[in-house]
Amino acid sequence: MKAAGFNRAAGASAALIILVANLGGWYLVRKATSDLGMEFGHRLISVGRATSAGLDPDRIDNLRPGSAARELVSGQLQQVREQIKVSKLFLFDRDLRVVAGGDSEHPGERAAYLALYPELLAAAWGGEASSSPVRYVEGVPFMDALTPVLGLDGEVRLLLAVEDSPHRLQVFRGSYVTLGVVGFLSTLIVVGLVVAQAKVLGRLDEARGRMAEADRLKALGQLGATVAHEIRNPLTSLSASAQVVLRRWRTSSRVDEEILEDLPKEVERINRIITDFLAFSRETPLAPSLASPRAFVERAVRTTAPDGTVAGVNVRLLDDAGSPAEASFDGAKLQQVLQNLLLNAAHACEGDAARGVRVASGGGGRGASGRWWFEVCDDGPGVPADLRPRVFEPYFTSKAQGTGLGLAVSRQVAQAHGGDIECGDAPGGGARFRVTLPVLARSLDDRRSG
Repeated sequence: MKAAGFNRAAGASAALIILVANLGGWYLVRKATSDLGMEFGHRLISVGRATSAGLDPDRIDNLRPGSAARELVSGQLQQVREQIKVSKLFLFDRDLRVVAGGDSEHPGERAAYLALYPELLAAAWGGEASSSPVRYVEGVPFMDALTPVLGLDGEVRLLLAVEDSPHRLQVFRGSYVTLGVVGFLSTLIVVGLVVAQAKVLGRLDEARGRMAEADRLKALGQLGATVAHEIRNPLTSLSASAQVVLRRWRTSSRVDEEILEDLPKEVERINRIITDFLAFSRETPLAPSLASPRAFVERAVRTTAPDGTVAGVNVRLLDDAGSPAEASFDGAKLQQVLQNLLLNAAHACEGDAARGVRVASGGGGRGASGRWWFEVCDDGPGVPADLRPRVFEPYFTSKAQGTGLGLAVSRQVAQAHGGDIECGDAPGGGARFRVTLPVLARSLDDRRSG
């Protein structure tokens, strides 16, 4: 149904908006975090390089336990650490043992946590200063920079570790939590709105269905009165004819053949009225199957006009205008539609042999978007523009004898296929009725669930 399709589209749109908003928020926060981390890493590297450049290479080569060089270098590092406000600043060897440093690291201790950065260690021992990713210790962010320290021979003797906490990153870490909460709440809100919307639209759809059913019942009531009136006329004629036949047979044993010939015509008229009434009053279930639209049109025309005429009017089948090779439709029901259009067109020509009826078909596209059509044109007076919107209404007719159900039933069948029927002007004058249908028709069950 349209409401269900709208609900699905609204839900998908809402989900897409939430997804884009949350992903956009995550991207912006991660980008800011990454940029801030890189900036902080460059700062630590700069501190490391400046500190390394201020160390005496001669002292670096003589940092033995208890030596004056170690005391001097440790004091120098302590002074720098206090000035630039970093949490750690110390020298270490290839075994990750502290050689000289500030209060937080004592000489001889092993800075085991640096083993977490094998790539940084390899780069630093290779002469390239670099910074580590952010690591969190009890919720507090930390970053390290490793800078090579050269001896008198220009070789890398030790590495200088600079560690500090980019506290501003904690703001962004809190943003992740906020984004998660906002995303979750917004999802709940939108889901709630979609569910509420679905219920409202469902109730509106039910109300529309009840209104349509009420209109249908009203139309059926009016049709019942029309059908009763239409049936009463041929029944009166049948009764009168039967009385005449019976009276003449009793008096002269003679039967008037002309009167007898009228009897089956009146019976056929009653049958047509009842058939049209039942066709309109019942739902139109389809039994679609794959077939050639062009072959269907040719067969329906041959069946209705086996000698090329209908009610004394010539019927001409025009060349096909590109119908699809195959389509899914209910051939039996569409044949009734085409036959009804042919009969209407022939009656519009009033039996004038100089006038004619033309049948054409065509289409374009394939699959769900494909359409095909057939149309009937006549050389009659046509349908006035102000009456065209009403010709498909039940019990509306311009014929002296008719229920006005033929075109109403035809529209039902076309719409049951997912198509429609329209009335217009034929080329050169007269009326044109075109039935447009999808290449793929849906079954009744599909239409109910859709």
